[in-house]
Amino acid sequence: AGARAALPPTLRELELGIFDRLPLEALAGLAHLTRLEVSDIEEPEEAASDEFLEELGGLRALRSLALRCEALGRVPAAVGALTALTHLDMMCSRMRAPGALDPLASLSRLEFLRFYPNGLRTPSALAGLTSLRELALRYPAFEGDEDPIVEPGPYLAGLRSLEIDALFERDAPLALVDASRRVVEPLRAATALTRL
Repeated sequence: AGARAALPPTLRELELGIFDRLPLEALAGLAHLTRLEVSDIEEPEEAASDEFLEELGGLRALRSLALRCEALGRVPAAVGALTALTHLDMMCSRMRAPGALDPLASLSRLEFLRFYPNGLRTPSALAGLTSLRELALRYPAFEGDEDPIVEPGPYLAGLRSLEIDALFERDAPLALVDASRRVVEPLRAATALTRL
C-alpha cells in the first residue's frame, strides 16, 4: 500500500508483474499514464475486479495497454472507453460470451490488437477499425463450422500483419479442412499483408 501511494502522478509508463491484489488506489492518480502492462493477477473478489476495471476505464491518456491475466472477465467494457489506444494486448481467456468484445468498436485509432477469443470468431466490432495494421489471434482450437474466423470488413485491406496461433486436435482431420477454409477467405481481402 505504501509503494502504491508513492507512485508519482507524472508517471507515463507502468509495468506490473505477478501480484495477488488489484492496485485499486494506484491507478486513480495516474492521469498522464500512456502505457500500462499487467502480467498477471491472482483471482480477485468480484467487487475488487469491478473497481479495478472502473479505474482502468478512467485512464483516458493510455496509448498502450497489455493485460495478461485470467482474473478479469469483463475487460472489453472498460477498454472501450480508452479511445486513444493504439496498442491493445488482451491475453485474457475468460472473454467467452458472444458480444463480449463489442466495446472494441470505439477504438478507431487502434493499430495493434492481440486477443485470445477462446473459440469465438473475430467480432464484427473490428470491421470498422480501419487504422488496424497488426492483428494477432490466439485460439485454443478451431470450431467445426465453416464461418471465417476473421470477420470480413474494411479493416482487412489495411492489415500489414496477421497472426493466427491455433491448436488442432490430432484425431480430427476434418477440422483441419474446415479451418483452412475459414482462414483462406479472409486472406483474399487482406491484400496489403507483408507478414503472415
